[in-house]
Amino acid sequence: MRVAPPVPRQLFGNQLWETVAFAAKAAFLVLLTPLMLAQWGAQGYGEFALASSAFVLLTALDCGVRPRLRVLLCTAAAEQDMESYRALIAKAVLTSAVVWGTALLLLAAGAALPLLGFGASETRLIAVTAGMTALVSISGLLVEPLAARGRISDFKLAGAAGSFLALPVVYFFVRSGYGPATAIGAWLGCLAASNFTLFGSSQLLGERFWLGFRGVRARDVAVTLKESFWFGLINFTWLTKTHGLTFLVSQASGAAAAGTFFILLRLSEVVGTLCTVSSDAAIAALATARDDRARVEAFTHVYRYAIGLSLLAAGAVVLVAPYALPLWIGAAGIISVGTAASVACFGFASGLNRIITGVATGLGLARSASRWGVVEAVVTLVSVAIALRLAGLAATFVCASLAVGMLLPVTLQIRRRLNRTFSETWLGPMLGNPTAISAFRARTDP
Repeated sequence: MRVAPPVPRQLFGNQLWETVAFAAKAAFLVLLTPLMLAQWGAQGYGEFALASSAFVLLTALDCGVRPRLRVLLCTAAAEQDMESYRALIAKAVLTSAVVWGTALLLLAAGAALPLLGFGASETRLIAVTAGMTALVSISGLLVEPLAARGRISDFKLAGAAGSFLALPVVYFFVRSGYGPATAIGAWLGCLAASNFTLFGSSQLLGERFWLGFRGVRARDVAVTLKESFWFGLINFTWLTKTHGLTFLVSQASGAAAAGTFFILLRLSEVVGTLCTVSSDAAIAALATARDDRARVEAFTHVYRYAIGLSLLAAGAVVLVAPYALPLWIGAAGIISVGTAASVACFGFASGLNRIITGVATGLGLARSASRWGVVEAVVTLVSVAIALRLAGLAATFVCASLAVGMLLPVTLQIRRRLNRTFSETWLGPMLGNPTAISAFRARTDP
């Protein structure tokens, strides 16, 4: 097994390929959205938007298996314990297969369609979305060992390749007159294919994880699910307060409005994605740190990196979005500077959620982060539901942004785990040098 590269190098590699991946997603959105609107109309595009959000929400059926696997693989890889390493992967894959198999059976019976906002006429759309999401999820699990070694950039590159491949494939099907279900299937099929290709072309195939299945028992599935619960709850609450809002808008205002909201939501991801890159690196870096100094150093790198770049992205969204969207999708893209600012604020808040929960996971605080994440998600849903009735989209994004304040108790636990004051932990890295940090402490701490 290779040794994980230093955190700054991980961040650079992750950001490089995440930027490429984001460019691919942006190209997908910019080039194909006008075509989809022209071919399907607002209703058809709204259905595609719902299916896209359903894909993101259905990834919650991972049940926390993937982040838990990453944390445990860090230890196994560091100790060169191949037996435990293989067993962990085998248990994770088997558990994921059982969960997805159960979910697909429920969807086939139509029991889960109302929960996702779909009617009987959209059965094929959700069936394709769920089936392909299962394939993407399991293929992603196979390449997860790379993340445990700090090589997240490898499957970021694979994701970028899959997204670029999806561009001509989806364009062909939409242009040929196929509907949202075929477009979703083609898009997710390209993402899964890139993961399987990475698995086959990397050293992972030679590590023969399937040998771990020999020691797996039925009870291991239940144990894995139980121990993954808090990790899964973190992801579920984040998905609920981001892509889950698309369904809330759909229920309140219809599929066409959900399509407009979905476009703005994707715009907010310009900001939030930068924090996600850092949170991915934070989990492995903090889980493998052996002392306070190493933990503080890793945290400082990922936090400073995330906040600095996301603030720049937020400013870019505010300045560019009001002028770029109308050129892109016409009158449907007309938004004010205030709405653009609220969207950027929401992206920053979503990213801040990811960096806080990522750091908490790496420091062994997943249970606390998940509990307060539930509070944040409930506050978000309630405030957004009220805003939808009383105000416009700008107020909706502002309310969703403010809910991140519910994670304050988690930030206090993180600073205690790092043996630092609150100002040293969350404000000090932004000041840039120890002298400035000490001076700031003298002014703010009792």
